[in-house]
Amino acid sequence: MPQTDTVTKKPSLVLRIFVVLLLIAAIAGGLGYKKFLQIQVMSAQGSIAPPPISVTVAESKSAEWNKQLKAIGTLIAFQGVNISSEVSGIVKSINFESGQEVKTGKILIELDNQSEVASLQSAKAQYEVDHNRYRRFIQLKDENFVTGNVLDEQVSLVDISRSKISIARAALAKKSISAPFPGKLGIRQIDVGEYIAPGTSIVTLQSVDRLLLDFTLPESNFKDLAVGQSVNFEVRSYPGRNFAGKVIAWDPILDENTRNVSIRAEVGNKERYLAPGMFAEIRVEGTQKFLCRQFRKPRFFTIFTARRFMCWKYQKPRKPIHHPAISWPHDRSMLLTGLMGS
Repeated sequence: MPQTDTVTKKPSLVLRIFVVLLLIAAIAGGLGYKKFLQIQVMSAQGSIAPPPISVTVAESKSAEWNKQLKAIGTLIAFQGVNISSEVSGIVKSINFESGQEVKTGKILIELDNQSEVASLQSAKAQYEVDHNRYRRFIQLKDENFVTGNVLDEQVSLVDISRSKISIARAALAKKSISAPFPGKLGIRQIDVGEYIAPGTSIVTLQSVDRLLLDFTLPESNFKDLAVGQSVNFEVRSYPGRNFAGKVIAWDPILDENTRNVSIRAEVGNKERYLAPGMFAEIRVEGTQKFLCRQFRKPRFFTIFTARRFMCWKYQKPRKPIHHPAISWPHDRSMLLTGLMGS
């Protein structure tokens, strides 16, 4: 049978262009319709009146107060050390518990000291021999049996023997480690029988009856600093509870990178609510004072919201007058300019 070739006709170029244009028109129409709906929603929302602004009306009063400075800082121990050993040795005894309160001079640990005790006894024995010989030489000198040079040499030997006793006692004392000041111990880091090298951490000791509060303020607030000024702060462990302290010193040199001044305040901690390392949100009472005088009635009444005042005159039509305000203690505010003393 003869084979018949099937000829497939390709769509013309005009038809393909028409299909592409039709797809583009459909996509553009869809996007346009979506944008139209968005515009309609925005128009409907714009026609709704916004909710009224919450305001507070307060009676104007005369008052004088100090400028409030805000900062963040960290509490540190008034005295704090990491107790470590100056010499090596095996721990013979531990005389404290983790978290214990200790007094000055309390022996915390003792290292094996047998060799140091033997050295001290040897030094004492040598001193006795040299000192007895010295006393005999004194007697013989009176009888002219000993020259002055021999006696001077013996005096030197006695002094050397005495110094060896001091050295042996010092070495023996280093085998006992005591608390350098009263405070609270941390967690013990060693065990009995353990060999420790020089510098090995044994336990931390912190004096927490008083704490120090370190913080910084910008260079612009340097003039507001004074020794003894009040510092109030809060910590996250006790939300809403206020703690107080006083500035005791600040660094006379400002940081070259941040231009901040480092300040230190002292905080009482008899009740042990605070601990070293806590983060503090601080309010410092500056030395700069502000005076707010009462308005003469009934010329004005004030309405304020957040940190902005609106002062209205008692006249028709009422005309609002805007004035800047600054922070006031207990979340209140005051006018700085404009109607003062009016």
